[in-house]
Amino acid sequence: SSSSNSASCPDADAAVDGSSSSSRTTASEGLRGCAAIAHLAAGCTAVSLPAKLLMTYKTAAESEFGAVLSRLGLDPETLAVVWTMVERWDAESDARPFWQALAQRFSTGLSVPEPLVGLMRGLQEHQEFHRARQHVRQQFEQLQQIFQVLLTAYTAHLQPQWFNEAAYLWAVELWYAYAIQVKFPDGTIQPALAPFVSLINHSPW
Repeated sequence: SSSSNSASCPDADAAVDGSSSSSRTTASEGLRGCAAIAHLAAGCTAVSLPAKLLMTYKTAAESEFGAVLSRLGLDPETLAVVWTMVERWDAESDARPFWQALAQRFSTGLSVPEPLVGLMRGLQEHQEFHRARQHVRQQFEQLQQIFQVLLTAYTAHLQPQWFNEAAYLWAVELWYAYAIQVKFPDGTIQPALAPFVSLINHSPW
């Protein structure tokens, strides 16, 4: 939900920042996710978040750093990824608790070791992962000039390690696996990072 004004369910737990939920976070053997604390009937609101907590392509583009990236001609998706690579390290970011709570490595099909992907040889997923991994590597190479421009122009504010391949892959995987499609009041549907909800919506791929 893109608004905190939504129907509630019995036994819903109140959470911070105006959000509410009928689930709780849980961890098991290093994995993280959400577990329901009450039966959720069809049509029942599982999680409600204020719109201000959502991070979208528009959030990235309208930020101060996003304005810089827009002038470099980046498409909305790439702009959001590069913005994420920097925003996650901003000590003054409103979303700092969200960034700090995220895993340091997602281990989706984009980043798991090649031998593990090879175990799926012959399956459709193997071909999809191979194409996706190749595409991400090509994108990273194509962005090298822009990364150098940013590092040269903002030496005092940006760090080279924020723009290495591992950092780029982390940001790509975050949007790839954690973003959800949100329908906004104006009728548009946009990918959005939603704190807490990502634990429910996480995709292993």
